[in-house]
Amino acid sequence: MKKLLVVIVVISSTIIGKAQGRYGKDSVECLMALTFYSDYMKQNNLSEAALKWREALKYCPPGSRQTLYQDGQKIFAYFVDNNINPENKNSYIDSLMMMYDLRIQHFPSSALSAKMYKLYDMVKFARGDKEVLALAKEIAATGQDKINPTVMVIGMQHGARLVSDGQIGADELMATYTDFSQIADKQIGASQTS
Repeated sequence: MKKLLVVIVVISSTIIGKAQGRYGKDSVECLMALTFYSDYMKQNNLSEAALKWREALKYCPPGSRQTLYQDGQKIFAYFVDNNINPENKNSYIDSLMMMYDLRIQHFPSSALSAKMYKLYDMVKFARGDKEVLALAKEIAATGQDKINPTVMVIGMQHGARLVSDGQIGADELMATYTDFSQIADKQIGASQTS
């Protein structure tokens, strides 16, 4: 019996030690919160998932799981779309944008994809034209031929509004158009050779 107890203690301490490396000093709380909120997410019960998700965000170290930020995006988008507490709508949108920023910061290999989805949500939730254009240009500069062409279309649409409102000059929009055209030409050339 003593040998069995010793084996259980050794195995438990090994598991906890490994979990602490990835899930920080509050690894037990982190893992419990991740498990509970993930179950609610699987059931598409985002209101209940949000409570445990906040605990996971509190206890889990930054960058422990990309899905923590992706699920945060789903939760905040749900709150905005379903008019949960309408007076907090702008706070929910800001939190949604923050989830993208945290994902970009902690998971640079997925940054391009996260930036594109952030752009789509910025348009969906009516963020400012300057903010949208700036992100579209950033995506184009870093993503080049890997970006979705809709990024360039969105950028030009918001840039055109900025020109008509007198917020930027036509020369700035033409420079953006030139950059986008070069990327589009590369994409067309790549699709014709494959």
